[in-house]
Amino acid sequence: MTEAGAGSDVSSLRTTARRDGDAWVLNGAKVFISNGGIADVNVVVATVDPALGHRGQASFVVEKGTPGFRMRSSGS
Repeated sequence: MTEAGAGSDVSSLRTTARRDGDAWVLNGAKVFISNGGIADVNVVVATVDPALGHRGQASFVVEKGTPGFRMRSSGS
């Protein structure tokens, strides 16, 4: 869940999620995901309803290869 400027403070996360038909669209960037580079799936925390504060967040399982999901090494 770690983000630039937020660290692991869930109340400061900026990644969002919105429903699009039967799918969810996540928009944001994380700076650290444990074992993300070698995992087949990653858990991403995103805000679904900002009005609910930290209770308006949800966790999403995102599979490696999901369109739009990409990783960069710490050196790029």
